[in-house]
Amino acid sequence: MFNCGMLVIELPEETISKLFAHHDGTAEITVDFRNDTFTISSGRGNETVPYHIAEFDKALVEAGGWVGFADAKY
Repeated sequence: MFNCGMLVIELPEETISKLFAHHDGTAEITVDFRNDTFTISSGRGNETVPYHIAEFDKALVEAGGWVGFADAKY
């Protein structure tokens, strides 16, 4: 997924359950890529969740994938 420029994260099951509790038809997710967090907001409140990805994977996402990364570096 990183090679295609897509952000992928793994979360514990209990965190995923908390996030699904926000499903009310109004939920929005905002990603703070620099600080490695995302926030889900809904009529049921806000929940900020930290995540971690390797710096190289982050660079791939920022470049839009492997091709963009390679074009910029080589």
